[in-house]
Amino acid sequence: WSLKPSWANCAPGPARFSGWPSSGKTTIAKGLESRKTGYVSTDETRDRIYPGMFPLDIKYPSGWEAIWKSVCDQRDAHIMDGNNVVIDSCGQNSYIRGKFLYVLAERPYVRKTVVFLDTDEEELVHRERQRGRDIAAIKRIKDAMLTDWETPSQEEFSDAGLVVYRKLDPVAIISDLMARLFDE
Repeated sequence: WSLKPSWANCAPGPARFSGWPSSGKTTIAKGLESRKTGYVSTDETRDRIYPGMFPLDIKYPSGWEAIWKSVCDQRDAHIMDGNNVVIDSCGQNSYIRGKFLYVLAERPYVRKTVVFLDTDEEELVHRERQRGRDIAAIKRIKDAMLTDWETPSQEEFSDAGLVVYRKLDPVAIISDLMARLFDE
């Protein structure tokens, strides 16, 4: 028998975004970057640690450990300051997603949320074209991610909430997440 704290009694914590490239993670995450909410991007962290390197040129998973550690350090700094933090990363499997959710032992009752943007393939390609991105390069990244992709499920997160959005509507998603994360 264990007593799981209610959301209302939990301290601010991480909201971990998951989804394919161009699923809307950054758009939504940056829309939440307010109200004592920090923003941590694996893309920005990767570019700082490995400037100019294409993601597939970084040895997986060993080369990514430094990126993930830096993301976790940034996350912990936000949480220790009493802030929520949004983590923007594809996080294609439970190993990676788990790294971003397990927070400092000093803060056992933090509110943890996984946000999965389940965007269909046609929309992803459309968004990539709008951004002028190299579709062949993105396909290589997605094919590599498929080798160990795991769709998030509630069973994966015994102490975190899972929210799934299947249609990208940034305004509606941001509004819904503000209510979920900040009890507005």
